[in-house]
Amino acid sequence: LCRKYDDAIIHFKKCLGLTPRNPQTLIAIGFVHALQGNYGQAIEYLHQGLWLSPASSFAQTLLNKCFNMTQSKTYVEQLP
Repeated sequence: LCRKYDDAIIHFKKCLGLTPRNPQTLIAIGFVHALQGNYGQAIEYLHQGLWLSPASSFAQTLLNKCFNMTQSKTYVEQLP
């Protein structure tokens, strides 16, 4: 399953080569990164997508979840 996510990212990045400012593609890449648990990468792509399409409630919700997961992960890592 992880391989399919990697393939999806490769294909979405090819799409970005054709239309570099496509917010849906940027948000989709962020979504796949979030599914993989790569929240930092997800946040980066979601920010780019939201900059181009600020009304995307899906991207806003996912961005909030990624921030929360990053904070939770940091908190757990700091536990004794």
